[in-house]
Amino acid sequence: MKALGLLEPGAVVGSYVVQDLLGQGGMAAVYRVRHEKLDSVHVLKVVTVPSRSVMTRLMAEGRVQARLSHPNIVAVTDVVEVAGCPGLVMEYVDGPSVHELAYGVRLPLPVVDVLARGLIRGVGAAHQDGVVHRDLKPANVLVQLQDEMLVAKVADFGLVKERGTGSQTRTGVFMGTPHYMAPEQIRSSKDVDGRADLWAVGAVLYELLTGRQAFPGEDVLEVFNRVASGTVAPLQDGLPERMVRAVELCLQPDPEARVSSAEELLAVWSGEVTGAEALSAGAVSEMVVERYEALRPAPVGQVPARRSRPASTTLGRRRGAVLALLTGTGGLMLAGSSVGVAVLVAGGLWWASAAGEAPRAVQPAPTPIPAAEPEPAKPEPAKPAPTPVPAPVPDPAPVPDPAPEVAPRKEPTGDPEPPEPAPGPVPSVTSFVSTGPQPVALRREGQAPLPPGEVEPGKYLVVPVGDPQTTLEHVTIEEGRTVTLKCANGRCKVRVD
Repeated sequence: MKALGLLEPGAVVGSYVVQDLLGQGGMAAVYRVRHEKLDSVHVLKVVTVPSRSVMTRLMAEGRVQARLSHPNIVAVTDVVEVAGCPGLVMEYVDGPSVHELAYGVRLPLPVVDVLARGLIRGVGAAHQDGVVHRDLKPANVLVQLQDEMLVAKVADFGLVKERGTGSQTRTGVFMGTPHYMAPEQIRSSKDVDGRADLWAVGAVLYELLTGRQAFPGEDVLEVFNRVASGTVAPLQDGLPERMVRAVELCLQPDPEARVSSAEELLAVWSGEVTGAEALSAGAVSEMVVERYEALRPAPVGQVPARRSRPASTTLGRRRGAVLALLTGTGGLMLAGSSVGVAVLVAGGLWWASAAGEAPRAVQPAPTPIPAAEPEPAKPEPAKPAPTPVPAPVPDPAPVPDPAPEVAPRKEPTGDPEPPEPAPGPVPSVTSFVSTGPQPVALRREGQAPLPPGEVEPGKYLVVPVGDPQTTLEHVTIEEGRTVTLKCANGRCKVRVD
């Protein structure tokens, strides 16, 4: 069928005005649009090939994402008609994909930790609703910097499989991106369940922790052989045991030996099974923020600068995050009576199309972010600081705790020397710690959430990371005390030390 023409800036579609084209794939185009009356910015995804099967998949994608109202899933808010074809209006995420953010660098462990938790929660919400994604990969997870916290958002449900609906996939057809497909998904995508998604999550987590793909290969056949045998290089020493264990449980070739649910995976990753303490989910380093800002979409009307990264579609050099929104460009679909024959045919097609990213080892990398520090131990109440030595010129304000050996003394007069006054107490640090599978922040009315660490004494609202409007608990932190919050499933246990 004949492809549809592109929309020009200023074109009106329903209540939306087209601002610019973010990207175009083989079967869809993605635009940044503005609501005429609300003045809000959205993304409009429109099919460019009026194929019945493409339109059917687009509408299935829209129904799923509209139904899955979750902070870690890109929301679909409306559907419009463009030249007789459907278009999806989506939440506008102005940050990069995980693939872009992590490409060629090692992200700090606290950043990996919070992105992983968001990814697992988003996948878990889909599974609870009977939805299997079937194309999870770093390019399909977008990142939003919200209230100084990184929020991972799962996107592109174009290959979705829904419970209770007729399957659009024939037996013997595999769908997805080879580097992240479970062995059973390679054999046939029709009957896979949520455990195939958990395999893909494990491959994404491996990549975040190491900076390299779990299953690299010069061609599709080599990738599939590695996947089928579960051949993966061990994770390096120094990583938290809870993270290593979570990845190992995901990348089990036998689905029966694999972690069985996203909830179980989150418990292992968070340390509830291994007993390790969770890392702070706040504290986004300055380097990561600078990288995030550099990868955001260009302002309206400005052509984004070219950056060195793999081009998994023609948009790869413009906006990698848009890859997660294009139907038919993110995953691979092959059919045949023999997977071996299909693999050989797919070898050339896959590299020339949008099947996935090229191996990182052969790509030029940006300036590296220093390797992550080992996981810190659970914070303890701060100890008194060592006694400072007074400056040569005394300050008018009292100097705390003068050192005995250098403190000024009176000249001997023959009278007994009066005892030195006892040093005054050094104020303790007031802080809070977030543990458990649900990372939280502290917030005061009208102020931005505060990540774990030192805070001022006072009363606070306990809010989930990425959802500052939801209050889980009220706490009061007194000066010099440490409050530990262990939160899960909307409930928090509070301990004061």
